[in-house]
Amino acid sequence: MENIIYNELRYRGFNVDVGEVDVNEMIDRIDVNGKKIYKKKSSEVDFIATSNNQKYYIQSCLNINDSSTLEREKKSLYYIDDSFKKIIITKDGLDIRKDENGFTIIDIFDFLLNDNSLDL
Repeated sequence: MENIIYNELRYRGFNVDVGEVDVNEMIDRIDVNGKKIYKKKSSEVDFIATSNNQKYYIQSCLNINDSSTLEREKKSLYYIDDSFKKIIITKDGLDIRKDENGFTIIDIFDFLLNDNSLDL
């Protein structure tokens, strides 16, 4: 599915990159002063599609039926602190929707069949 998304983005004229976001996550240990310890981790963003002044952060996930899968896909998008659109493309057959964080969740077929799908 990622190859299909990549090819479609390139066909639409986007420059496509893979991104990585550094995240500080709390671990279960405490230091000698009683403070929580954080560990630096990297989260991958499947695609960063850019063209002129447009930029989209896109995650690809075949199925987001359970909440843990959805949270895993959203994780790297949470830590991107700019105002460009964040999209999750899936093959769950559901209608286009926005979640409580403003992330757009779109079915692969809606993405492929509508040239303006990234702007919905």
